[in-house]
Amino acid sequence: MPLDWRALYTQAEAKVREALQRAEQQAQDLTTALALLQSWSPDEARARVRAILETYTPLSLTLRTAWPIEDDLALAQGRCPYGAALQPRPYGRACPPAEAPSWPVRAADGSQISPDHHAAVYYGLVNLAAVHMAPGQTPHILRRTELFSEADLATKENDAAFIAGYRDVHELALLGEPGPGGQRPVIGLLDGPLEFWRRGTDQDAVSLARQYRDLLQALVQNQGILIAGYVDRPRSATVVRMLALLDMYQAGRLPIPKPETEPGPSANDVHQHWPNLTDAALWQRVLAPGQRSPIFRTWVPVTAGASPGLGTHPHFFYLRLPHGLARVDIPEAVAYRPEAVDQLHQTLWHQVHIIPDRFYPYVLVRAHEEAVVRYREREQVEALLVRLMVTHQQQLALESEKKRTKRDTAA
Repeated sequence: MPLDWRALYTQAEAKVREALQRAEQQAQDLTTALALLQSWSPDEARARVRAILETYTPLSLTLRTAWPIEDDLALAQGRCPYGAALQPRPYGRACPPAEAPSWPVRAADGSQISPDHHAAVYYGLVNLAAVHMAPGQTPHILRRTELFSEADLATKENDAAFIAGYRDVHELALLGEPGPGGQRPVIGLLDGPLEFWRRGTDQDAVSLARQYRDLLQALVQNQGILIAGYVDRPRSATVVRMLALLDMYQAGRLPIPKPETEPGPSANDVHQHWPNLTDAALWQRVLAPGQRSPIFRTWVPVTAGASPGLGTHPHFFYLRLPHGLARVDIPEAVAYRPEAVDQLHQTLWHQVHIIPDRFYPYVLVRAHEEAVVRYREREQVEALLVRLMVTHQQQLALESEKKRTKRDTAA
């Protein structure tokens, strides 16, 4: 069916105009937020935000925000790896290149085939890969592939969500498995947030969340691996919401103590305080390439029973890249070890320079390349399953009429 190009053009033009208006408003909000960032010390900001959340219970139950934990690193100041000073470069100043780490680094990634109710065979698949890099050694690949049949998925309330959650848990598990010569990494990287985002109340979702929590705790607390989640081009506004709370407090909208008759602002009021502003816009103005922000402790409004494991409460910092910005999620046990954070910072700054002009951690690029299931491979898996069904069951599997119609139309 052809697109309605006239309607599409009208909508696209309106969207572009709206984006320009938002950009203008963002520039104004950014100026205000930067001034606020410079006016608060880390310990004052931490104390005030915690007092606000303790005073305004509805906010504490619904608002995702953060506060800084490093008193020696001002909010409007960044830090280079291993205490190095900024160096001049053709377009401003940046942290000096990091030396190659003298410790093993590993990254894990995965991809999946979610069940298709209209395919000739009902199945799911998770493909995982980890790339282990040790000084002086050729990178080593660890692989895991798991196939799920219709019988495996029959009891799952949400089969696609189960497949995705299984992938998340076992990506993390690969970081702790023995590598060449029984080696385990000092630093383990995941592509994306470190938190387990697969939500749900069914038995499988709860079980996977607990597996992830317990596994993360074991890797960090027992094996001592510096686990981190690397988020490229983050869109979060967690620090912006912290600054919004401070701005609202200064404006008298969050008085402490709270008057009994005053309900106080909602989480949506905080979100709309600077609705177009993101943390990335803020830190790209504050940090020089190679610098990281202070570490922040995330305030996560979770229900009882969903709390993180010992030493795994989510923390994060922002890392300015030669082009762009990344958020680095770390567990609490790593966040409170300055030497561990320096190791991670140095490693990431080195990794993003291995591939010229790519500015993405090399070990994560390799892990993705090894784990991705391409469309051609998906076709081959389905063909294999169909052939085996014919061989062993003497029964031809057929795709649904709906899928055949869509495929013929596309052709």
